[in-house]
Amino acid sequence: RDSVASRGLGDVYKRQIYSYIQTDYEQDGYNDAMCNSDIQYKESKKKIINNGLKMLFEQVRLRYESDIRDINVQIDIVETQGLTSSSMSLKARKETYNEHLKKIKEMEDALDVGESKMMSMIDSYERGFLKGVAAKSESFIR
Repeated sequence: RDSVASRGLGDVYKRQIYSYIQTDYEQDGYNDAMCNSDIQYKESKKKIINNGLKMLFEQVRLRYESDIRDINVQIDIVETQGLTSSSMSLKARKETYNEHLKKIKEMEDALDVGESKMMSMIDSYERGFLKGVAAKSESFIR
């Protein structure tokens, strides 16, 4: 991989994760409630949304781990050739990737304990579902 593209990978991964967390599922929740307002259905859908983020974490972690293995190979090659500055640059990138992996682990742990900063996609679905239930109930009253 070329070094410019490799340097930007961390940004791509972070954008994917933050984009998922910030996805607004309110309309989905509303639509689901209008079709099926069963509480078990709602809980099942919230679990699907939550698991989608967990799978994204796993995909990103696997990609970082693969990139780190590739960097280790490159470090060995450039050190064998005596290219100290290239080795230092690769080691710095490896350290950055390790920091990103640590942050992903912290985010996963926060998701597992339900920290609010990690739950916006679930909260938006819940909000929409409740609005849908209310709208459906109102239509029966009329």
